[in-house]
Amino acid sequence: VHKREGMIRIGVTSPRITQNEGYGAVEHYRNLGVYHHMEKQMRKPIEVEPMRGFAIKHGNKLDILHVQNCSTEQTLGMIKKAKQMGVKILLDFDDDLWAIPVYNHNWLRLVNAGKYATEACKLADAVIVSTHALERRVKQWCDPVRIPNSVYWQRQPVANQPPNVNMLWRGSRSHAIDIIEYNNEMLYLMDNSGKVPLVLWTDDTTATAAICLDYPDLYTDPKGKWIRQDPIDVLDYFEKMAKDTRPMLTLVPLYDDDFNKAKSNIAWLETTLAGGVAVVPKWEEWDNEGALKYSNKAEFKQKAMKVLRGEIDVPTYRDRSLTVIERKYNLDKNNWERWKIINTLAGN
Repeated sequence: VHKREGMIRIGVTSPRITQNEGYGAVEHYRNLGVYHHMEKQMRKPIEVEPMRGFAIKHGNKLDILHVQNCSTEQTLGMIKKAKQMGVKILLDFDDDLWAIPVYNHNWLRLVNAGKYATEACKLADAVIVSTHALERRVKQWCDPVRIPNSVYWQRQPVANQPPNVNMLWRGSRSHAIDIIEYNNEMLYLMDNSGKVPLVLWTDDTTATAAICLDYPDLYTDPKGKWIRQDPIDVLDYFEKMAKDTRPMLTLVPLYDDDFNKAKSNIAWLETTLAGGVAVVPKWEEWDNEGALKYSNKAEFKQKAMKVLRGEIDVPTYRDRSLTVIERKYNLDKNNWERWKIINTLAGN
């Protein structure tokens, strides 16, 4: 197989790719997106191929198989085949597959995810993770490198005008438990926000219904209390966040469990780039200057109401967050660690 001098060939598989669901946030922050940026940043030839399965032809051409969240027997089988053909295995975790709760809509399908992930760790040539909690978890089986989800301004536009007077909740079906847990607080904010609407950016009516129990019609609200945004392509989402939605305040209610505590802080990252501030749990991954942190439900409501009443200067807090992001979550900086791993695995 012809290969340009110095080229690194990487196959990428993830739950979205194997289920033919295309390019999502995980692919953007953890694999396809970062490799696209890496090729330009390092000025080195990198060929990336999304993969739903593994065949002999892949073993002949690939240097590395990047496996995102090895949670199924099918994915573990891909790893074993690739190993047999001398392809290096790079594992990447951005979910705690060992702590999927029974109330997660994927629990029954992924009940053995931790077992497959553990075996994958033992087969991997390198492992990277997105958060401190995942680093501690995976250290039980291997020596992971933590590379946080990071932003690059060219692909995630930065708002250059003041935020809109609105508040945002964004999430998928997996966040239904979070909305249910904070239902009373969310309804309180809706009822006491004056003319500030709540924008719901979700792909699931279950989560929407849970928050809007008092509002029978999920698509049109005569009271003007909330606006539904349907899911769109992730790159269009970044564009719309920075140019149209521009939330003044993003609400991040999270149920207190190990699965959620291992999540990354992209809601805060995306809100900051879009010009606003975020109310987030006072957990390790979210504990950054500029974020409005809560330790309990009362604080969640209190911090949000301060923003709604104008008692918190949004531009000041947003600027503090931007400073932290530039220092800790800048892909131009954090991709160097990923590049060192890739380069070593490729034998360069």
